[in-house]
Amino acid sequence: MKVRSTQAMRWDIHLMAAMVMLGLGVSGTMAQTKSLSLSASRDNGLSSYYAGQNRGDDPGYCVGNGGFKADDAGRVLVGFDLSSIPTNSVILSATLCFAFQPNNASSPATLEVHRVTTSWTESGASWKFSDGTNAWTPGGDFSPAISSSTTSTFVGDSNTRVDFAFSNLVADVQAWVRQPGSNDGWLIKNSDETTQRPGPSALNVDKAMVSREYNKNNLDWAPTVEITYRKP
Repeated sequence: MKVRSTQAMRWDIHLMAAMVMLGLGVSGTMAQTKSLSLSASRDNGLSSYYAGQNRGDDPGYCVGNGGFKADDAGRVLVGFDLSSIPTNSVILSATLCFAFQPNNASSPATLEVHRVTTSWTESGASWKFSDGTNAWTPGGDFSPAISSSTTSTFVGDSNTRVDFAFSNLVADVQAWVRQPGSNDGWLIKNSDETTQRPGPSALNVDKAMVSREYNKNNLDWAPTVEITYRKP
């Protein structure tokens, strides 16, 4: 039997240790990057036509002109609980997704995402009020900067979820993760809130989004935010 020298055995040990450390390093790096999909913790529809009415329980929301009159603007509020993401994480990607409600108009619409700047409640928010009591700027308090936008002509499908997808929301999510108290969610509005689009009802004259109340027994239709992050 051939006996290996002590020096050779030491080299073997060092090599094995290096391989283990390298393996742990690689797996550790992979473990630090995570992806998750979060369903909305709250959402609401704002309507200038029903300015004082809370619509937090509606199954869907019209974004744009609702067709009742020239200044009938519809907007959407949505918020997410990001507390499962460590505050020192680095956000790598963030995409907001809303399912189309069936019977959307086929006319193109550009929808914009803005960061909300005042806290609001699902059970109290309306065009006039942030929580049913405290007034805010009619239509909501939000940053004029457009965080993301998308243009679509899709008309919706009652059997298959197809999304409005708003990407490149890293800066917003990163700010909210670092400072959770600043997380007041997003407001979605149509870039054209005055043009009345033809259609037999308010639900199909413009782009209608499914709310988290659309099917309370199936959260697959709820608004979501898809996030990838790395923990240092």
